Amino acid sequence: MDSADSNPVQRELSVQGEVLDRHESMMKHIMTEQTAMRQVLANIQGMLLTAPGTSAKNPQPTPSVSVAAACPLPPSPPPPPPRREHTLPVPEKFDGDITKSRGFLMQCSLIFRQQTQAYGSDCAKITLMVELMTGRALQWAQAVLNVQPNISYQDFLTKFLCVFDKGTDADGAANRLFTLKQGHKSVADFSIDFWILAEETGWAENALRGAFLNCLNEELKHELATKELPKPLSTLINMCIQLDNHMREFGRRADEERRLAGGADAPTGLLPSHWREEEEDPAEDEEQPMQLGRAWFGASHRRRRQRTGECFVCGKRGHWADTCPKRVKDSARQ
Repeated sequence: MDSADSNPVQRELSVQGEVLDRHESMMKHIMTEQTAMRQVLANIQGMLLTAPGTSAKNPQPTPSVSVAAACPLPPSPPPPPPRREHTLPVPEKFDGDITKSRGFLMQCSLIFRQQTQAYGSDCAKITLMVELMTGRALQWAQAVLNVQPNISYQDFLTKFLCVFDKGTDADGAANRLFTLKQGHKSVADFSIDFWILAEETGWAENALRGAFLNCLNEELKHELATKELPKPLSTLINMCIQLDNHMREFGRRADEERRLAGGADAPTGLLPSHWREEEEDPAEDEEQPMQLGRAWFGASHRRRRQRTGECFVCGKRGHWADTCPKRVKDSARQ
């Protein structure tokens, strides 16, 4: 019984021993391959560190054919294609206008930054700037280069700024911002001028917010008085742009309705604010009446009838007082 039980155990032990022997053999083989790989890498590193045209003092032995065959080197990658620089559009020619000098310099500097290979030297930078000059600016560049043909780009730029860039200080921008008014411009058009001065002043957003509201026309201010204004300046400006567009569209529709109601000769193109600005006190209506036929009209009454397209004589629409049928009948009776 014991011998029968011991046979399976011995067979299992022998099987495990064979497995361990195979593992040990595989580990030795892997260690041998790693040693050969280290040798190959050391030889490659030595060849890379050796200067061209000189021989190393202690050259490493070349690997054996079996190792080279077992570890073939990968093919060298092809050289990368030459980097293509981004081409920018040619700036507008500069004629010496001091208000455009900063924009001209900014466009040139962007070209120099994007195309470093083409404009890496001072001569290339100066050449591009001179090619883009005309009028008085070209005359100035010609005078400078005649005296200093080998001038550096930094000196050329310093002279350019001294002549054509008068700068915009914060105080001057603040004074212009104080006097800036929307007038008859749309808020969308007016906001561009405001943003330019806002950047030049460097004011905080709260101060710019108050300055923007102060620049708007009175009609838009009255509309904003009934609304809750957002805190961010950009959001406030966008809100005013939308409100101004709606008011202008409403004014155009009102003009169209008055034109259709009063005939082709009815007045058009006036917003309600213009009518309100022209209204006078009731006292003036009593002092300067106007008599048409048998009716007396004050100034506000006349404007009201004119606004609605009504006749001054009969109060009906579709004709004016000089062609009123009632007035013609009264003249015939007389």
